Amino acid sequence: MGKPDNPEVYAGAVVMALMAYPPEIVTQATDPRRGIQSTSKFLPSIAELMEACERRMTPLCVRWGEIKKMKEDHEVFPQPDVQERERMKDKFSKLINDLQYGSIDNR
Repeated sequence: MGKPDNPEVYAGAVVMALMAYPPEIVTQATDPRRGIQSTSKFLPSIAELMEACERRMTPLCVRWGEIKKMKEDHEVFPQPDVQERERMKDKFSKLINDLQYGSIDNR
């Protein structure tokens, strides 16, 4: 790998670029075994480094989208109010009592 013309400017740009990504993405993208160093014969440009991070972000963003969708779907069902909770609690208590003491009709 070569040297940048201005190492301080390059290092600063690398830090600024990598700060835009979660730590696990940075770790994956900069891992010498599987990251950008394993495919680049020369010192990667900032754009190449960011592309490596973006490739690793895609599955993560898909997962975040799935989680967001699940949360939105869950919010479709409103939480029961206090009276409804009490009514449900009474019905469950009666059901438990009936199951324990065999008062349910076995048809």
